[in-house]
Amino acid sequence: MAFLSGDAAICAEARAMNPAIATVETKEGCGASVLSLTPAEACTRIRAGVTAALAGDLSAHARPASDRYRLELRFSHHEMAYRRSFFPGAQLIADDTIRVETASIFDIARALVFM
Repeated sequence: MAFLSGDAAICAEARAMNPAIATVETKEGCGASVLSLTPAEACTRIRAGVTAALAGDLSAHARPASDRYRLELRFSHHEMAYRRSFFPGAQLIADDTIRVETASIFDIARALVFM
């Protein structure tokens, strides 16, 4: 992955995993609210960030594939975790947390879409 936009926390986490990644922070969590850029400003910054990222050396972003993947999702309400724990392969590992472990990154992507 060469570029990511989103909240400040996910951008910081991505940079910790891949220092070469280009990020654009469009919002920052503040309690139960967010401080965010205007949509026009966010689009301008994202467009510039993607352009710069794709103009660089993309080989710096290649990561070896893993033979196992794990997704853990923590929900703010326990009943949401319980309901989603019925997804095939999901495990309820705490009142508010589910886990999916698989050999396929596509299974993780599928789980994210449905959960």
